[in-house]
Amino acid sequence: MEQEFTFSLAEERLHVPRPDKYDGRMDLPTVEAWLRSMERYLVAHGVSERRCAWTAACYLTGFAEEWVCGNPEVYQQLKDGSVSWNTFKQSIRENFIPANAVRDVTCYVTMCYSGRVGRTKIRTTNTEETHPR
Repeated sequence: MEQEFTFSLAEERLHVPRPDKYDGRMDLPTVEAWLRSMERYLVAHGVSERRCAWTAACYLTGFAEEWVCGNPEVYQQLKDGSVSWNTFKQSIRENFIPANAVRDVTCYVTMCYSGRVGRTKIRTTNTEETHPR
């Protein structure tokens, strides 16, 4: 279960760069990296919990932006601040991480820890990469 995300202004202002825009690329590492960078940015800049999902939605482009703008009800809920950050993150994961990606990574990690993997190929969204053990 995911921990509740708390927001507070730090006494010292940290320099956290703006996150890159997310274009809807359906890839586990890309989605998770964007969510982490977005979360760091939101915390560092003291964005209220009510405004986090809307702020993150402003960093969507391409297919991801169309996903939000193409649904007027969701768009309005984001603008109104009625979508929580955790709900927004879950929606991004459900819509932009391929269903088998988490399973594939979990299997690979399990095999690595059990010693059953030497050098193997992992199929990511559209590429194959060789990963040493």
